[in-house]
Amino acid sequence: MLVDRKGIFLAANNRLADWLGYTSDEVVGLKFVDMPFFTAKSKATVVKMFQRRMSGRPVAPYDLEFVAKNGVTHIGRLVGSVVTDEQGRPEADLAMISDVTEQREAENALRASREKIEGLRGTARRLEACGSEDEVCRVTAYAARTVLGFPRCVVARVDDGRLVWQPELSDVSPACDLSTAEIPGGPIVDAHRDHKSIVFHGSNEAGCAGITCGITSGICAPIAEEGVLCVGSDDSRRYNDKDARLLELLLGHTVEALGRIRLLGRLREQATRDLMTGLHNRRYFSETIDREIARSRRYGYGIGFLMIDVNGFKAINDTYGHQTGDDVLCAVASFLEGHVRSSEMVVRFGGDEFLIVMPECTGEIDLVRKRLVESFRGWAESCDRFNFHLEVAIGSAVWSPHGSASIEETIAEADQRMYRNKRRQRRGRRRRETRQTDVSDAATS
Repeated sequence: MLVDRKGIFLAANNRLADWLGYTSDEVVGLKFVDMPFFTAKSKATVVKMFQRRMSGRPVAPYDLEFVAKNGVTHIGRLVGSVVTDEQGRPEADLAMISDVTEQREAENALRASREKIEGLRGTARRLEACGSEDEVCRVTAYAARTVLGFPRCVVARVDDGRLVWQPELSDVSPACDLSTAEIPGGPIVDAHRDHKSIVFHGSNEAGCAGITCGITSGICAPIAEEGVLCVGSDDSRRYNDKDARLLELLLGHTVEALGRIRLLGRLREQATRDLMTGLHNRRYFSETIDREIARSRRYGYGIGFLMIDVNGFKAINDTYGHQTGDDVLCAVASFLEGHVRSSEMVVRFGGDEFLIVMPECTGEIDLVRKRLVESFRGWAESCDRFNFHLEVAIGSAVWSPHGSASIEETIAEADQRMYRNKRRQRRGRRRRETRQTDVSDAATS
């Protein structure tokens, strides 16, 4: 759900209707206190947490009760993320709500294992704080050993359609060899294939020798489509369905954490990419340039900037339409990406302007600019996508860590040079057109 700074709902995805029976149109424009699916307690909690988050204070994920249109109560876990404007001021709140009803019901059904449940709740909080998928897997494996009490733990993840060992995340017998990447069979493969936990006892049930790496009695549980966690021991103890449910409860938190990290990653990517060209946008440039400045000062290199503008772009839009204009921008963006080094960055700076950032620039930027102009001219002449001539103007400047100019002033300098080149190119075209007209007139007379 997307909520503005006043607490008014702006949008919700279709999952709202599937889960609670309310369409986005039924709630858009309403305030928190008017939401039909919040209980009185939930309204008070969500308003309080929203105010905290919009004031800049941290808010951990929290659970709320939701009442569906049919009267059924659900439990949702809310994770909020503040959306800011270019000045960093709170503009809206993006709330991601996960249905954890079944998970909470499973917790209630396992009250006899209160100590382990409490440990899992602590693990859930740690998982919610994880910043990477590897960290999620490490926290999960650690919890399987220390919270649920399984002496041995083996993690297998899907890689290119195959289940492979993750030795760095596994705690197995010293005699076990995880150097063989692919897992050919056994309960780990069965659990992944059948999407269900498998409790096994004795080495014969474990599958062929070495598949469970010394775990002769234990549980293999799928981590959704991501892989399998195999836990157990190398002694005579036996595990049952209750142990499997506890492990599944842990993995439910794991899957939720993995989904959250990937969703946030996609949102971050979308927020820092220009949707049309796929290039990094100005926001991404603003977020990353400070790192380049620090690196430049540390190593004493300059940062080069090439400001690029499509000549006559307004005329292209007016004559051929905005769709053609968009195609031109995408084509230019693709050309620029194909003509920079991996360490350099192409940014759509605004409108028909592009910026190339060149770290560790040692003064060769004018030569690079000339080469790029020539390369573009050759590409434009051979390009058959458009029935008109394409031309760009490029201005260059270098920021020095030893100079007094700021990054903004350096970019402005590149921008001014680009416009000077644009005027020079325009005068050159007019002279050529005049000469062609004179030659034509002379031939006619």
